[in-house]
Amino acid sequence: MKRLYTFDLDEEVESRVQETSKNENGEDVTTTKVVKETKIRTFFIRKPYRKLYDDAELFYGVMISQGIQAGLITRPLLAKRYENDGGVLNEKEKGEYAKLYMQLFEFQNEFSRIQLAKDEAKTPEEKEDLEAEQEKNIVELVRVRERLQDYETAQQTIFEQTAENRARDKTILWWTLMLSYVEDEDGSERPFFGSGEFDECLEEYDRIETLENAFLTEVTRKFAYYVSFWYMGKVTDEKEFKELDAFDTRTEEEKEKEANLIKGVIEKDSKIALETRDGIEDLVLKTREEQERLREEEEKTEAEIKEEEKISAETLGGPEGPPTEESPPESDQGDTEANDSESKEAE
Repeated sequence: MKRLYTFDLDEEVESRVQETSKNENGEDVTTTKVVKETKIRTFFIRKPYRKLYDDAELFYGVMISQGIQAGLITRPLLAKRYENDGGVLNEKEKGEYAKLYMQLFEFQNEFSRIQLAKDEAKTPEEKEDLEAEQEKNIVELVRVRERLQDYETAQQTIFEQTAENRARDKTILWWTLMLSYVEDEDGSERPFFGSGEFDECLEEYDRIETLENAFLTEVTRKFAYYVSFWYMGKVTDEKEFKELDAFDTRTEEEKEKEANLIKGVIEKDSKIALETRDGIEDLVLKTREEQERLREEEEKTEAEIKEEEKISAETLGGPEGPPTEESPPESDQGDTEANDSESKEAE
């Protein structure tokens, strides 16, 4: 049987071991002990063939029909309604959403470039500088992803209760039940959820859930995890499955270390942002104080100039003000008339 991916899990099993010993009277006494041991169990995801694809497509169509009959709306109809109203996102949000995706792509490329440069760094100083640069890059990546997640969550919430979504989830479960296999100790292969149609396998799936067995629960989770990513097109070959498995099987210490790294970077970035904001606020306050001082000085200067002009006017023109060209002083007019009379007598 062809396989998509094979994985092993350790199962802790209890076995009864009988031991024979002699008592004080020399009689044989048999005792039974419960011994715990760990066994490696092998599981695999079967590679689907043409008939399974046909059956899955038919199952998906039936699930959509059931959803519509139950009153669920289809995605195209719901999308058309929102399109008539201008879409789920307005024009500004669409532009922001596209811009965030471009930023995410750029930051991911930058992260890869820095990582490559770190591997080729020749001195500790160069490596330290690159690590600081990478921390800033991680902060931006986290910020952009959070913003994108907000937009995607808003859109998913709107389209969550549709016939297609229900059919998709049911089909993923169908594939999980059809592709999950276990390899026994003798090398034989058998379906993990039993043979038969979907409803029969689903009964076995429900029975395993009710057992509350930690090992069987983990196996079921693994199968659903791998098949979901395969169905969504995220993994297609064994190499990608191994990368997915490595991410899923990280130890709690590794997960905590990664979380602390991101948390530390975010806190550091927040501290810098807070200090920058405080510095800007101080600068704005000082600028306002300086502007107020200059305005007061300007008003004071204008008042002094007006006072000086007033004193100068009073000093030059007396109480009636300075003379003007249109109305010269009377003394000057009298002198002019006397001069004209003398000129006529002489003639």
